[in-house]
Amino acid sequence: MTCSGALWVMSVRALASLADMGVSCVIYRCTATLRSWSALQKVENRDLFTEHCTRIDAVQCVEWKSGETRGRFMAMRLAWETLARPQMRELEAGEVEAGESAHHGWLPRGDIRYYGVEATLDVHSFNLYPGQLSEGGVWVISRGDGKPSSVNGIQLGWHIHPGLYKDSHTHFYVAWGIGGSPGKGCFNMVCPGFQKTSINSAPGDVIHGNKPTITIRIFKDKFSGDWHVYYGLNSSPKKVGYFPSSLLPGMIDKPVELRFGGCVFHEKPAPSPPMGNGYIPSGHTAASVSSIKLIDADGMYHAVNEDLPFYVSRQECYPISEIDNGRFFYGGPGCFD
Repeated sequence: MTCSGALWVMSVRALASLADMGVSCVIYRCTATLRSWSALQKVENRDLFTEHCTRIDAVQCVEWKSGETRGRFMAMRLAWETLARPQMRELEAGEVEAGESAHHGWLPRGDIRYYGVEATLDVHSFNLYPGQLSEGGVWVISRGDGKPSSVNGIQLGWHIHPGLYKDSHTHFYVAWGIGGSPGKGCFNMVCPGFQKTSINSAPGDVIHGNKPTITIRIFKDKFSGDWHVYYGLNSSPKKVGYFPSSLLPGMIDKPVELRFGGCVFHEKPAPSPPMGNGYIPSGHTAASVSSIKLIDADGMYHAVNEDLPFYVSRQECYPISEIDNGRFFYGGPGCFD
């Protein structure tokens, strides 16, 4: 059985009911009510699902991962798995790499297309060690023909990456990648790719200040096809540089996914690092993404004021809230593997 969607937590029985209804590859948006129920128990009632979840559109199939705790249906497969790890060192004997994500996303559907996003993120710091990575930001992803090797993508935001910088400071970063292929992607300007135009800011800059926020923007130029990057520390964003269209051929004339939130990686036996500020989304204490705007092909901004589909790889470790007035909360202290 194959399915795809933004369904949160569903039981095997509920999925079987969908299969009986002829549903194979769809994406759903479910209400906060169903989410809160599902966080604690299986959804066994088809009527309950029908009442609280709405089909949005058909999307590309991905494999159904069965047998997980509480029958989780991890529907939004992580394209960033093939993109987010340039510069992680080679694993040594006995080490295993693990990554988790919590993010909302906009997926192309019908004739609706967006080619950029702007968002404001609060920035946090931790003492991490080589083999750990924690970041918050936005992702622009093209899946190509659906094969991992054809995935192209760009990331930008803030991260703590001791393996890259040899420190545990928080840095502004950009990254690009093609299908997880060695030599086809990197952070910042470690390899040829990102073209810096600013004399005041650069990818890799340390983010200083007390409770800083960053506003980041990326969008595709309608004429050149280049992907322009803007960055502002406690201020409106200013242009930092761009990714040439020729760098990412899989994103030329292709629809893209836009995602925003956090992700972490660790190389076992190093412990799972915190995501966001280390707090789970309870009240307004957790890390947040706010003032989210999608950018269309003509450069027009469209504020996100309603909830969007989302992916949470480990709800018990790194949950995420719904979007409310263009803002959501995410993160957690880490997992015990």
